[in-house]
Formats: sequence, C-alpha cells, structure tokens
Amino acid sequence: MRTLILFLLLVGFTCNAQDAPTNSDLSKAEEFSSKSGRLIQKQYLEMDKIKGIEIKVVKYSDLISKENVTAVHFSKVVTTQYTSDTKIARLDADEIDGLIKSIQKIEVEVFPRKPTAYTEVLYKSRSGFCRIPII
Repeated sequence: MRTLILFLLLVGFTCNAQDAPTNSDLSKAEEFSSKSGRLIQKQYLEMDKIKGIEIKVVKYSDLISKENVTAVHFSKVVTTQYTSDTKIARLDADEIDGLIKSIQKIEVEVFPRKPTAYTEVLYKSRSGFCRIPII
C-alpha cells in the first residue's frame, strides 16, 4: 500500500475536505465520534511522512460501549505567500480498497495515454475528494 500512496503523492494530488460538512458528508469515523452521549478517545498512530504529507491511523474508541472505528488520516501544511493552512483528508477503513483500486486503474488506463488538454481525475470519498492532475 505504501507504493500506491507514494505513487499518488508523486503525481501531485491535492485532497480537500469540504468546508461545512453536513451529516451526510461526514466519514463513518467522524460520525461515530460526533454522536452525543459518547465518551470518545482518539489515538493517533504515526505511520509515515512522505513528501511533507503525514500519514496516521486514527483509532476512535467509545470508552463506554467499547466500540472502535479506525480511519487513515492524511495532513499537509500548505504555505502560500501570505498564509499557511493545514489540509486534512480522512479515509474510513472500508474506503481504502476503493482508493487502491482507483489508483491501479489510473496507473493502467490513464497514465499510459498522453492527454492533449489539461486533464484531472477526482477520487471522491465520504468526506472530501482528491484531485489528481494528469500532465
């Protein structure tokens, strides 16, 4: 999986969380942790840092019911001339297979062809999207 993530990073993808998510835009992990009446513990397990993007696994645990949910957390500090902002994207554990299949499809069907115009591919998750420019 590290190779596939590195592949995405090398082509210069950008991930964007949506500005004001509604309940339908939340990931399962965010939905799990935002329900009232829960005592939630978040544990961040550092995995790697590739090209300035930190990759962590976040484990959400309800200390009352003993339920757990995990997600992969990507974050990168983006600095412009005047501001600095941290971009964050999260994928639920059940979305990772879809991302891997999408990366493999891009590798086989999109990159071998040279586009004649600016082209980009979007990968949509529950809580945001990744834009992959094809140059």
